[in-house]
Amino acid sequence: MPTNSPFEVPDGVTNDAELSVWYDRELENLGDEPTPGKVLELLRKADRSFRSIKSRSNSRVNRNDPTPYTGRLVSALMESGWILKIDSQKSKTLGPDAIWIFERALRLIPENPKACYRLGHLLKDQGRFGEAIGYFSRALELASDQADFQEDLKLNTAQIENAGGQAVALMQELISGCDFADKPTFDSEQVATLRNLLKQTWYDHVVYLTNVRGRIETNTISCWDYDDHIRDLRINTKALVVDRYNRIALIRYLDREKTYEYDTPGSGKLNYLLKALNLENWDPPDMQNTITQNIRRINADLGKIGADKLLEVAYSREDGGRLFCPKCDLTIHYFKSLLD
Repeated sequence: MPTNSPFEVPDGVTNDAELSVWYDRELENLGDEPTPGKVLELLRKADRSFRSIKSRSNSRVNRNDPTPYTGRLVSALMESGWILKIDSQKSKTLGPDAIWIFERALRLIPENPKACYRLGHLLKDQGRFGEAIGYFSRALELASDQADFQEDLKLNTAQIENAGGQAVALMQELISGCDFADKPTFDSEQVATLRNLLKQTWYDHVVYLTNVRGRIETNTISCWDYDDHIRDLRINTKALVVDRYNRIALIRYLDREKTYEYDTPGSGKLNYLLKALNLENWDPPDMQNTITQNIRRINADLGKIGADKLLEVAYSREDGGRLFCPKCDLTIHYFKSLLD
């Protein structure tokens, strides 16, 4: 849900110090009580501009590397997400927006138990129980060693207990033989049992998304259902499979049974395809050359499996920039782990 930024960094800003002066001035111009949305847009612009400045000075910042603005940007995302979460109780359409914001915060700073906790509640409200369990479990794991984390990303005692209780309640059928489901607190042995069950749930369930003529559907399936889907899809001659479940990421065009494997599960090129198909909420870097190169590469990958005549990725600079598929004559089937 990115939007056009109302802030523009002057061309004369060419280094970190000048960017910091520009940021402080713009923040002061917002007044004593700026809206969270305005602060968020300002921090987004400052963060992207910092990366661009470093890129131009040949000291490139990797996409996952923090900048001087990352911590404040995540704090602003958390505040905006919380406001949307509260409003989502009145309007169901705001739930996905809140999920997008907390996922973005988690990508910027993975050591964020509070984002996991918020996502667990939001996904539970949407009936996506498998994913909710994964996030509640991750929140518990991070909170067990959160002393050095950014202060506003930590969970308090009540939230930790609530995360455990929510996870147990959602897993009631899986742990029906245990007798601690209704207790508000857990001893160390029970917590260890819970974590083992949750970890097993991570690996036993698969997030399955489909894109059929632009309509997106999301489900959580078992690993056995995953095997069945893969087998059944082999007879679908117009299916493209994007598979990131428990393996090196790959794309497969089933009409020709050709497969292209990526070197790492987090391949940057693959993100462009998933974003264009609306299967992942991901912000490409604010660098035109990088976007152009990766679009060319992902289209070349599609060509290697013979799918380029039916699927194409493109980029438009309109509306603040967007990735899209001007041509998509395939049904898309995307599998990933609960941990992704």
